[in-house]
Amino acid sequence: MPGEIVTIGAILKRTAAVVRGDRSTFVSLLVIDAVFSVAFAVVPGSGWLLGLCSTVADIYLSLIATICVLERLDLTPSQRSPLPSPGRVAAATLLFVLVALPVLIGFLLLIVPGLLLAAMWCLALPVLVAERLQVLQAMQRSWRLAEPRSDVVIGLIVLTWLPLLVAMLLDWAVLTPLLGQPIGDAVTNIVGAALTILGAALWAVAYAACRAEEDAAADLTPPADPRHPRAYT
Repeated sequence: MPGEIVTIGAILKRTAAVVRGDRSTFVSLLVIDAVFSVAFAVVPGSGWLLGLCSTVADIYLSLIATICVLERLDLTPSQRSPLPSPGRVAAATLLFVLVALPVLIGFLLLIVPGLLLAAMWCLALPVLVAERLQVLQAMQRSWRLAEPRSDVVIGLIVLTWLPLLVAMLLDWAVLTPLLGQPIGDAVTNIVGAALTILGAALWAVAYAACRAEEDAAADLTPPADPRHPRAYT
């Protein structure tokens, strides 16, 4: 998407096109993630073990979705196997921990700090995959890309989280009273699984848009200008 202005509409449109173009892969990822999420909700006494398995599945499947999108956008070399290497899985897991904990604490502190932290690091996973940086470097790079486009990034975060909030309210007000907590939680978890996979695709596309805009700006600046170091790999 060289030359495009980074907008919410453009990113959503491009994400829909990418997902449609690889429909079978994304449907498979959604089904697998939904199975783990539903099992966590309905299996009696599942406790922390199924919760841990569901979280690991989220991380692993999000990584696969990110790789698929970046390959389609020619931002990472195509692989013989769509499955990520153990090193990438370990890095993605560490990234998840370093991002999720501060964001969660931030949301407990009147929401806004969590939203700002989520905006800072929302592009970290595609950066990690495309630019092959270390985890902390990927988090820093994500902030450098997202900060000039913070209005778009925050808008995308709100849009991606809104369906889950609606599902949680529906669960609390309608599904659990009528059908019981396991069914209500299962529906909410299915929505969460869908947002996990589609959200990974969305942030990969958003990363591509931000990087293309950055590249376009850098091309207009003399190469010697230190404001635009070319650090891609």
